[in-house]
Amino acid sequence: MFIAIYCCDIRNGIGKNNKMPWVNKEELDLFKKITNNHNVFMGRKTFDSIDRKPLIGRNNFVISKTLEKANGITIINDLNDIFKYNDTKLNFIIGGKSIIEQTYKKCKFLFVSNLSNNYDCDIKLEIDYYTNFELYKIIQFKTFYLAIWKSKII
Repeated sequence: MFIAIYCCDIRNGIGKNNKMPWVNKEELDLFKKITNNHNVFMGRKTFDSIDRKPLIGRNNFVISKTLEKANGITIINDLNDIFKYNDTKLNFIIGGKSIIEQTYKKCKFLFVSNLSNNYDCDIKLEIDYYTNFELYKIIQFKTFYLAIWKSKII
């Protein structure tokens, strides 16, 4: 099963200057807890933004046509090849913008952490939540809320 998971500000911003413009320990702890022991798929820019280090406790896959080698990751040259990884682990698509926008319609769920501030992001997602998804659950945390969207199709 594929799940897109990401955090955004009130304007659907997910990044600024190829970095997350916020530090939210509570949200990062939830991200680690949810994705631990599973597969995570990311684009090369997202991999660059985490200093080219694999996320510990997860199988890391980077979608890139230019990256040749990096320790602790599997490189996938064709975005469509990620859907071949459908084993017993959950498959989380963690970014960036292009990867999420090209794959979210093939996901069973979207896990969206929503922050209540505007971070003046220069990277914003354009996702049509309401056509392909229905709001499944909202979980309120101290510093954000998690909206879980469920596919109407898959």
